[in-house]
Amino acid sequence: MRNPFKMRASEKIESDVNFINLYSPEILNKILENSLEIPLWSNTSIFVSSPGGGKTSLLRLLSPTILQHIYNRKDTEYKEIYNILNNLDVLNESGCKRFGVYYLCSRGFSLLEDSDVFNPSQSKRYFFALLNARLILTTLQSILLSYDTDYTDLDKISFTPNYIPKDIYQLDIPCSGKELFEWAEKIESEICEMLDSFDPQDYKINGHDTIFAFKFLDANSFTYNGEKICEDFIFQLDDFHKLTVKQREYFKNEIIESRNNATVWVAERLEGFTIDELLYDTNIKRRDYNYIQIENLVETRSSAQKKFYTAIADKRARLSTEQIDSFKEYLEEEYIFENGDNFEKAYNSLLEIICSNELYNSYSVWVDIINKFESIKTKSVYLRAIKLHIEREEKKRYLFRLDKTKEEFDNFMKPEILKICDSFLRAEYNIPLYFNFDTLVQLASNNVEQFIGMAGDLFDNILLNKIKKPSNLKLSCQDQHTIILKYANQKYNDILNLPNGRYVKNLLDKLIQFAKENTFDDGSSYRTVTGFAVLEEHKKDLFENNTSWYNLDRYKILAETIKTCIAYNVFESRVITQGEKNQKWSVFYFNRWICVFANIPLNYGGWRKISLNELNKNLIK
Repeated sequence: MRNPFKMRASEKIESDVNFINLYSPEILNKILENSLEIPLWSNTSIFVSSPGGGKTSLLRLLSPTILQHIYNRKDTEYKEIYNILNNLDVLNESGCKRFGVYYLCSRGFSLLEDSDVFNPSQSKRYFFALLNARLILTTLQSILLSYDTDYTDLDKISFTPNYIPKDIYQLDIPCSGKELFEWAEKIESEICEMLDSFDPQDYKINGHDTIFAFKFLDANSFTYNGEKICEDFIFQLDDFHKLTVKQREYFKNEIIESRNNATVWVAERLEGFTIDELLYDTNIKRRDYNYIQIENLVETRSSAQKKFYTAIADKRARLSTEQIDSFKEYLEEEYIFENGDNFEKAYNSLLEIICSNELYNSYSVWVDIINKFESIKTKSVYLRAIKLHIEREEKKRYLFRLDKTKEEFDNFMKPEILKICDSFLRAEYNIPLYFNFDTLVQLASNNVEQFIGMAGDLFDNILLNKIKKPSNLKLSCQDQHTIILKYANQKYNDILNLPNGRYVKNLLDKLIQFAKENTFDDGSSYRTVTGFAVLEEHKKDLFENNTSWYNLDRYKILAETIKTCIAYNVFESRVITQGEKNQKWSVFYFNRWICVFANIPLNYGGWRKISLNELNKNLIK
């Protein structure tokens, strides 16, 4: 394959070997660290992320066939990932200690919520029965996969459970895998037939009182050809958000109340969360189960983050038929035209602006210092810093202004000021800003699919260079900037396809304008503004006492719009302590591709409060 970056979602990578070769185990390391505080086994873990966060890849890694491949090559090419899985207590020298029992939830369960057909009690009992049946069928399928066989060998499975729920009827226990399969298949068939019929009320189906499958299907109760299979099953429910709100609530209540020793991993997108859960991150949802947000596992701007994405990129590059071993080596790291036309234009423009300012004479010493620098780029950045300082000074009402000294120059021209001025300069004078591997990692916003999408577009052009200029395959900073800008523009155009897409676009347009005004106003801040926090300025009346803003009718559309932005990774939500009495703010930062679209630097840290009424204004156009 010429461009392996085009292989995106885990479920689309058919070969187990390709999947393992592409998988970067850094997430596993972070889960291992987490497990030291909160146990992964004999516990319920809920993994959440926006689309493309890596939930399904994590679950697939623990499938019996993948684990068998890793075990078989544990001393050679899969040694690193084997060691991590060994530390996680998944694999050992004898083989699999535990493996995944994978079930993909579907929206078909929603048919059980039809209030015109079923009363609440029936809906709940049928949901439990159908889920129990499918978990039994999936468990048997996983056992067969672990032995590389099929349903013809169900008789080789023996099942002798220690726990027999009261909903088990017409099944003699102990039983064979085939008998258990037929029992569960009958329940599934009856419920599906009922749902497909014209009159479901004609069917007399009891349903189940509880979700008993996790406790009932204890791995120690199964043997295959008389041999123990493994110590534990990892029950995996993927796409959990596709269940209805009530069904998710039933499930979580069952898990909390039953408190059995089963290992249950639930994977869901943030879109399944309520507005309360998304906007205010409390400890309530963590109290009864292990809650893990995939995007937060690898810390932003850390060495671990860079290592993680470097591994992803290089593993994919090496799979290419074009013999490219290292992705980042083909990205130009520094803009080489430091004395080029773009910086020359910036320098002349800034010098003219500063010289025409009434405060110019006060800064003549500073300008003289700058003109002694050799690089036109360096001169331009320092001039941009002087412009920033002048506009800040103009806001101060001094009776007398003294000339600026060399000592003041040295005190002001700190690395952080020069860095932000370099970014401003590039954004304002059309000089490449978004290039090199470190920037690409930032632009991923901790979303694997987003990283692979941008890297794939860059890789296409690296391959094109092999044809156009084989003597220099490196992708120039200008080309990288152009490609990433094109990606961001496409992402912006795709916003209308999101739920509440029109409102999301209107809100984003307003916030981009807000961010640019606050970023490029030199007199207001030395920070790039790439985030906002809601300022609750409304007065609560008698009927709104202690009601959060997002539960008020007049902000309903705004709340749903922000929920969509968080769920689909348009905004990154963080809780920040600032102000009097350590007040906590829910700050919403732009996904980094929005910074590219808006042509503003990628820095975090700069955010502003914005009123609810201001956000609500012009939301509906």
